[in-house]
Amino acid sequence: MERFITEQVRRAQQAGDMSKATDPHLEAIALLTMSAGLGTSVLLGQRSADEALTVIRHSLDRFG
Repeated sequence: MERFITEQVRRAQQAGDMSKATDPHLEAIALLTMSAGLGTSVLLGQRSADEALTVIRHSLDRFG
């Protein structure tokens, strides 16, 4: 999954949809780590699935 997301970030950079200054591998790690942590917090009842989706969408919006 990490390689897949890294490649998607690279493609976004090539298409001009993301800054060339962004480190694709670092962004992939950050997104995967965030989603894993959010998944755990949903399972533990700390937040709802909708709240987790809002956080993920907010993070992805930084790229657009």
